[in-house]
Amino acid sequence: MTFDLANYSKFLFGKTTDLGKFPPNNFGLYDMHGNVWEWCEDGWRENYINAPIWPNDSIPWISSNDVYVMRGGSWCSDDKICRSAYRHYSNPYDRCYDYGFRLVVSGVGTL
Repeated sequence: MTFDLANYSKFLFGKTTDLGKFPPNNFGLYDMHGNVWEWCEDGWRENYINAPIWPNDSIPWISSNDVYVMRGGSWCSDDKICRSAYRHYSNPYDRCYDYGFRLVVSGVGTL
């Protein structure tokens, strides 16, 4: 990964950056790597055994342990962590300067 593709390794900006500062991925999504850890709706599990299979079971994999998955790394993460396949976890009551979330809106003009 290079600094022209994502905000990572606290030495570049040292804080979050505005959405769209870096180019989008092939799906047109911005800042999927670095910038802020993104909360996911799925509960934390050690592995994917018995996980729902998308798209047939496209429901969140809820857990009763009150710990949720976070993905993408942040502006103060190492480049090896700043990828959507890397999973981290935290309690939703934890607050940190590099935690965030992504809003998803389906359809145009539905708000």
